[in-house]
Amino acid sequence: MMGWVSIVLTLLVVILVRRLLLRSRWDVVEVTQLVYYPVKSCRGVEVDCLEIGARGFVHDRMVMMVDEEGHFVSQRKVPRMSLIEAGLDMPGAEWLTMRFVGDDSIPVGGDEEVRVYLGDEDLNGCSRPLRIVTVWNDTCQAIDLGDEVASWLERVLGFPGARLVKFPSAGRRPVDARKRFLREQHSYETGFADAFPFLLASEESLQELNQELPNGTAVGMNRFRPNVVVRSNGTSLSWAEDDWTRAWCIRDPAVAFRFCAPCERCRMPRVDPQTGSVHPVEPSRTLARIREAQFNGQVMFGQYVVAIPTARGHLLRV
Repeated sequence: MMGWVSIVLTLLVVILVRRLLLRSRWDVVEVTQLVYYPVKSCRGVEVDCLEIGARGFVHDRMVMMVDEEGHFVSQRKVPRMSLIEAGLDMPGAEWLTMRFVGDDSIPVGGDEEVRVYLGDEDLNGCSRPLRIVTVWNDTCQAIDLGDEVASWLERVLGFPGARLVKFPSAGRRPVDARKRFLREQHSYETGFADAFPFLLASEESLQELNQELPNGTAVGMNRFRPNVVVRSNGTSLSWAEDDWTRAWCIRDPAVAFRFCAPCERCRMPRVDPQTGSVHPVEPSRTLARIREAQFNGQVMFGQYVVAIPTARGHLLRV
């Protein structure tokens, strides 16, 4: 009897060690798309390379819209935000241009474009007013970018009390230290992102989702608004990213990501980013059907990640 117990215990130890070794390995990924979002929840800008900074990609989600109480506003509440293009004047990124690209069936009146100076001080060298703002459960200070852009946002979005704010150059917003990766001592920060500085998604997982969706409801990756889109190297399995803990970028070996937590999805992927219209159920219903069993009823797509500290200052390329 004791012999069988010993055999069973040995097998259990072998299985546990194997799983630990598998989870400690570095996976290798190929980056196929890079996107940054000058204004949180407005349209993203797809580029060939991005610099990794202290809070994520440089210039990513450093500006956002808030309501009168300082709570962040997104497409969850205002789907028309998907019709605002935002671009930064380079080099320096001192000016932000926002342009409403709704079609003629959505009248807005007045100018369809506004330019905003992004300095911590105004053009006269005077300090700009600070506001206390909230991103989910985090509260931090932000710089109010003025009445002109606030009035423009109210008009094109039909959202009274809108204000545009900027993350201060010296501001700090640590990421949630309770997540699984923070067994290490290094601290990480983000700007106005929901929770972590980067959101990563895989082509294979989107492909499987689209295969499961009803005819005519296939969606693009922009529904999920990742910063980094990857193709796994050596496996074509969908949802393989669920088990990744660390990943090197095959074309930029100085850049690696640590995986923090899966991204829980709300109704926002139902917003068509080209029209601002909201589908009544898809892709949320199908995503829930094929995913919620793995996460106790939660619907996940994509992974929150951080870049290893030595990656700061490096360029990540497609």
